[in-house]
Amino acid sequence: MAVPRWKIDFAFNQERTALLICIGISLLIWIFLKLSKEYETTRTIHLKYELSPMMEFTDTPPANLLATVRGNGIDIAKKYLTNSRPAIHIDLSKYPNQEVLRNKLVFKVQEELNLTIRDIDPNHLFFSIDSTSTKKVPVFLDITIDFQKDFFLKTPISLSVDSVILSGPQQELEKVDRVRTEAFNCPSVNADLTRAVRVATTGFKNIEVHPAEVSVNIMVEQFTEKTLAVPIKVVNAQDSVQVLPSTINIKCSVGLSRYDELTPDAFSVEVDMGQATKLGEQKSLPVYLKGSPEWIRSPQISPKVVEYLIIN
Repeated sequence: MAVPRWKIDFAFNQERTALLICIGISLLIWIFLKLSKEYETTRTIHLKYELSPMMEFTDTPPANLLATVRGNGIDIAKKYLTNSRPAIHIDLSKYPNQEVLRNKLVFKVQEELNLTIRDIDPNHLFFSIDSTSTKKVPVFLDITIDFQKDFFLKTPISLSVDSVILSGPQQELEKVDRVRTEAFNCPSVNADLTRAVRVATTGFKNIEVHPAEVSVNIMVEQFTEKTLAVPIKVVNAQDSVQVLPSTINIKCSVGLSRYDELTPDAFSVEVDMGQATKLGEQKSLPVYLKGSPEWIRSPQISPKVVEYLIIN
């Protein structure tokens, strides 16, 4: 007599379920046995320092230490799950000799992890602190600027502050007499520009800068050429002297905003009759541009030499 098909399937499902249960129980027993054994591993311990008010590090101590710990697998796994970033706090005011010995570190790590500590690295800490001081130093701008054609600075580049305050250990501050901004580049400038730039702190040890960034103000405008006839002044003359020509042309670049402001009176042009004896029979003298506005560019004089005539 044939066995009904549904009875065969039912028997097979029972056997498979029983097999899986047995495998699961065996796996749990194996895991339990493994975790019951003693293991040795390493944990990274973060170090958090507490400084007394108005004190600063003169040499930065380690930020971490490596602890070799031992314990059964269950305890180790539990600590990894419940405390993934262990840290210990060190109040440096309690260590007047500026050294934390091994036994103190081991005790703190033991208290944090609640595991057997086999070794730590480093096994002691040295630190150096000093009272906080302040110092005012000038700040210099590190900039590369390129203008579009016919555009130049309207006024000198300015900073929002000309100096900054440094705070930190006295012995570190003594090494610093100036600071610079971080280098930055301004290409193809044709309009006013304001930019915040950080003060460079490369090479500083435990020094803070206030303010940490400054504002750079760049004012530009378009320049154009202008030519003016400027009278020549004769100096060191013993007799009446006439120079020919009596004026020279000065060609320069001037910002559009000050084009009408630029007049011949803004320039000082001279010939020095004291040079006449040095030149011998030569009846010409060089022309010198003695004064011109700071806000013009590239002044050129023509002619550069004039003749002179002594009038008796």
